[in-house]
Amino acid sequence: MTTRQHRTRQLLGLLLCINLACPIASFTISPTYVDNANTGYHGPPYDTWAHAATNIQDAIDQCSGGGLVLVTNGTYNFGGRTYSLGGNVTNRVVITNSITVQAVSTNPANTLIVGSPDLSPGLIVGGCYSGAVRCVYIGTNCTLAGFTLTNGYTSSNSVTVASQYGGGAYCQTNSVISNCVITSCGAYQYGGGIYALTNSVIVNCVISFNTALASANSAAGGGVFCVNGTIIGCLIVSNAAGTNSTSFNSACNGGGVYANYSSSIIGNVPSVVKIV
Repeated sequence: MTTRQHRTRQLLGLLLCINLACPIASFTISPTYVDNANTGYHGPPYDTWAHAATNIQDAIDQCSGGGLVLVTNGTYNFGGRTYSLGGNVTNRVVITNSITVQAVSTNPANTLIVGSPDLSPGLIVGGCYSGAVRCVYIGTNCTLAGFTLTNGYTSSNSVTVASQYGGGAYCQTNSVISNCVITSCGAYQYGGGIYALTNSVIVNCVISFNTALASANSAAGGGVFCVNGTIIGCLIVSNAAGTNSTSFNSACNGGGVYANYSSSIIGNVPSVVKIV
């Protein structure tokens, strides 16, 4: 292990210990439940752990607007859905209707949402093609809390450019992603880890080893591409943007973060940022 890799792991562990304790939010609406190990009855309305859904999307679809979906430990790596505002790429999970999706565990390593690259023979875009699966689309006024998002990818062969953005998470306006680890994801153009739109908030997250994969002049924000959003208290390390950018938070267009002047970046370490 290199000195840089060792230091990165130390920082990851430190931030996890300090910041990633995520208490379960309080809601007046009864939650819906998800447990992918549930072998009993798991039909709607998924209103008890004994009757929990076995995949996150089923519980979201059943949940009332403004409600809460609680997800217990497990690896959630099956299913998928497209959503027009996030482009024509498949998402492992689509959150809409002002819903909060929250892991029960305070350790994101226990609850994973896993996307998928397109590994079709002959591709030269690092897994970004029409068969790729992004981890999560987070809609307006929605929240995702307490998960690890990994192995998510976007398309490069897209009908809409939004399909090329946000390999780990595509965050719509006024959305929140908190207390999550976003790692080893790839977007073809913008936001290898996260693509975040106006008034979205990224808080207390670890964002590492993500890549924006297009050529150096086209790719931006290996870790995060932020448009009028806010990034607070995150650890952003070892991300890259551009096919020739392979070093620590490297790129001409924000290996760690690419953000415009209306974005707020508060207390993040260490983060190589390009503000435009």
